[in-house]
Amino acid sequence: MDAREAILDAAKELFGERSPSRVTLREVAARAGVNYGLIHHYFGTKDAMLSAVLQEASKAGAARMSGSSTIADALTALLGEQGSDSYNRMLAWVLLESGDVASLVGTSPAIAHLAAVLDRSGNDSEGPIDPEIAAAAIVSAVLGWRFFGPFVRRAAGLDERSIRQVDRDMVAAILTMAESLSISE
Repeated sequence: MDAREAILDAAKELFGERSPSRVTLREVAARAGVNYGLIHHYFGTKDAMLSAVLQEASKAGAARMSGSSTIADALTALLGEQGSDSYNRMLAWVLLESGDVASLVGTSPAIAHLAAVLDRSGNDSEGPIDPEIAAAAIVSAVLGWRFFGPFVRRAAGLDERSIRQVDRDMVAAILTMAESLSISE
């Protein structure tokens, strides 16, 4: 593993453990086992490093979906690594602290790939939806569940069910909704 990769891995871990605003660049260097100066060499600022961490996570999501030909396959691949909720926590912290996640992430390769799969798998039901809008809606539903799942689970009276089962059922419900979308041509 090269120094840049070690820095990104360390930053991902630390930013997932606590708010990026509370992580110092020296902590990242120490966790990565690299000289502090290398952080400035590769990234310059903490925001640039955070942006790289978020972009790498999106690229990894797109890579997991690369062999997907159906909506179900793409979503299953995208959600496959959701045990890593650190990405979701990072997004939430950045959104709550600065409100400007979009400038750090840019266009998501994962959402773009999901839109391409949706475009290829369009169906003939009523009410066509633009693939990019459909992909954004699906990802919004998934992130919403990831962020607010514990609250919604209790509010919906689902707290007697196992967390794993409710999570699997929620993902299945999102998949079912995604597969029923009519995509414009």
